[in-house]
Amino acid sequence: MTPRQKLITSIGASAAAIVTAFVAQHEGLRLWAYRDPVGVLTACYGHTGPDVQPGQTYTREQCRALLEQDLARHADALACIRRPLTDGQKAAFVSFAYNVGPQAFCGSSLVRKANAGDMAGACAELDKWVYAKGQRLPGLVKRRAAEREARRARGEEPLEEADESAATDEAQPQEEAPRSPEPAPLLAVTDSAALRFFAFGLLLATLDAILWQTLGLEPLPTAIFFFAVLFFACPAALFFAAPFAVPEALRKCREQKIRVKNVAAFDMLRHISAIALSKSGGITEGKPFLATIVGEGLSDSAILGLAASVENGISHPLARVLVASAVSRGARLVRVSAASSIPGKGVEALINGRPVRLGKREWLEEEGVAVSNSLVTQGDQFAARGKVTAYLATGRSTKGILVFSDEIRADMPRTVRLLESLGVQTVMLTGDCRSAAKRTAKDAGLSVCRSDLTPADKAKEVQMLQAHGHTVALLAAKAQDAEAAQRADVVLAMTDEEINPDILVASGDSSHIPQLIRLARRQDRAVRLALALSFLAAVLAAVLLHASLFFFGDLRFLPLLAVLSMLGGIIAAALTPGWLKSFRFAPHTLDY
Repeated sequence: MTPRQKLITSIGASAAAIVTAFVAQHEGLRLWAYRDPVGVLTACYGHTGPDVQPGQTYTREQCRALLEQDLARHADALACIRRPLTDGQKAAFVSFAYNVGPQAFCGSSLVRKANAGDMAGACAELDKWVYAKGQRLPGLVKRRAAEREARRARGEEPLEEADESAATDEAQPQEEAPRSPEPAPLLAVTDSAALRFFAFGLLLATLDAILWQTLGLEPLPTAIFFFAVLFFACPAALFFAAPFAVPEALRKCREQKIRVKNVAAFDMLRHISAIALSKSGGITEGKPFLATIVGEGLSDSAILGLAASVENGISHPLARVLVASAVSRGARLVRVSAASSIPGKGVEALINGRPVRLGKREWLEEEGVAVSNSLVTQGDQFAARGKVTAYLATGRSTKGILVFSDEIRADMPRTVRLLESLGVQTVMLTGDCRSAAKRTAKDAGLSVCRSDLTPADKAKEVQMLQAHGHTVALLAAKAQDAEAAQRADVVLAMTDEEINPDILVASGDSSHIPQLIRLARRQDRAVRLALALSFLAAVLAAVLLHASLFFFGDLRFLPLLAVLSMLGGIIAAALTPGWLKSFRFAPHTLDY
């Protein structure tokens, strides 16, 4: 069994791929022996041992083999953890063991906490291992932060969000986070293929011309042969493969009431590896309603009137719900002044010269507003059930809680399962408090949620995923998601009332989203298959042309071969829509 096979057997193919790429990236490659920051003789991807000698050099293949060998050895250290681990946790812990050694890993507090069932605490222990021989190394700080974010970006961290108290500025994504090179559009694939085939054909035709001239062939037949080979090596049908496939794929979308406003975005779907789902209008129906009011010292009508007065004119969805509820219930609205919205926190205004605030409890407490134990208890209970709570305060005291509800789409758990089965990471983004977000994520079948986010924070979360090499789609609906939509590679929506998406799933069936990804991937395979068949037809024609000249001494079959080569390529391209016609939007299956 090879080291790679042993590694896959130990931790699984997915975790093996993650940790191999991760360690290679963060260790860096040096094809010679060197001393690391603390003086240990090292080579390749952080390989150490008695076999590393001063002045020794290596090939890339040797370094890759050493990396797989070392990872396989350090993967055995996971046997110290007796609890089940996700792929992301396996990868992070093997990387950690590779960095500190199996003995230090097994004796660490990380392993003790993991075995005790405190996986969030175990993951937080990673941040403490940033020292080597008493020195705090910036490289280790970045590596620990990257290991933490790797779990988050892969969507395999527990719902309990990681403790980020140990994070440093070095570990935070910058405004312009590095991104992986954008994949080429499908039409560019055919253009690139044609260019490569032409270059190949030009080289082959030139070599043939030299060969036949050397063998004494007349200049005219040689020239004819030269251009014939060049023609065969660049079949014109290559340019028809994508144009034939795209209309059929779009027709499939129209049948399901899916409007593709941006064809390039639909093409990008084949590369999607992560999808960020905004809670309101994405995971939920996007139809919030006022469920109940909890008052303390004021009547429900008075609380609703004050809240609606403060929110009147604010564009937030809950603001419109409040105003509409106040009007329908006959609550009295009053004139306000100096109204302002604080993103991610709430709204404040002056009523008769007295400050009135409506928003998150944490924000009110930051402003010195007292919140009674009774309201705290009731608010926590509502949040634990997935409800959104907004606290109303006048002056320095809290007067009540407004509780909102928004139903989760009935098909969302199935959609999440389908996406994850396709290898697409799912992350929920919301401005709700942590407890409410956790409950919503759990009900929707999501393992990763980001809570207490401002619109700018959502954009940064998208950037974070992209910085980890993901091509990111965003399912959103509200104007508050516009900043994140600008960062996402593809924007999806169930409605285009507040946000202009690349693809509008007007059917209202969220399970159509993974089916769209399947369709885009099938389209890609169909085009590439057409290119392959077209190229094979050209190669066969070129081979027969050589045989004709070699055995018969002339080019009598040239016209016939030219026609057959062209027809072969055209038929291959024409069959492309047929490979898409069999596709069915069937959310209950993932059969390709």
